[in-house]
Parts: sequence; structure tokens; C-alpha cells
Amino acid sequence: MKLKKQVTVCGAAIFCVAVFSLYLMLDRVQHDPTRHQNGGNFPRSQISVLQNRIEQLEQLLEENHEIISHIKDSVLELTANAEGPPAMLPYYTVNGSWVVPPEPRPSFFSISPQDCQFAL
Repeated sequence: MKLKKQVTVCGAAIFCVAVFSLYLMLDRVQHDPTRHQNGGNFPRSQISVLQNRIEQLEQLLEENHEIISHIKDSVLELTANAEGPPAMLPYYTVNGSWVVPPEPRPSFFSISPQDCQFAL
């Protein structure tokens, strides 16, 4: 019985030493000054790059919003000043798609070949 107690105490001591050494290694890694000096500048520069990119995206978003509002105003102005019967406008359905109503009579347009060329 005495041997069993000695093995238990020795095992508990080894376990405590292992846990304490792991704690010290973790503490040393977290408070390593060379790690903070080498890696400290990289995240700051990365953050500044991300901030610049976010500012650019915000500016582009604002420009797109202005363009869309101009297009919306133009469409409303054109539909308000249109002569003749009201045109059937596309409408939004419940499933999330847009539907363009069919025209009562087919339309034919003449297109010149120069209008079909695209710039590369």
C-alpha cells in the first residue's frame, strides 16, 4: 500500500510540474518583446491599407448612389413628360424577379452595323 501512495504522489508531482511548465512557456510566448517588435508594425500597416480601401469603397458607393438617383430622376421625368398612352413598365414580383410586360404590337428597329461594334 505504501508503494501505491508513493506512485500516486510522484504522478501528481509530475502532473503539477508539467502544468506549471506549460503555464510558464505560454506566459513567456505571450510577453515576448521581440515578437511584438517584429510583428507590431505589420498589423498596423495592414489596418491602414484596409482603412484606405474602405474609404475608397465608401467614395465609390456614394458616387454610385448619385448616379442611380440621377437615372431615377431622368426616368421619372421622361415617363411624366411622355405623350400618348402610358407605357407598361417592368414590375417586381414576389419571388424577386423583374417582369417586362409584353408589348401589344411587335416593334422593329433598323440598326446599322456600326452600332453593333464594341470597343475593346
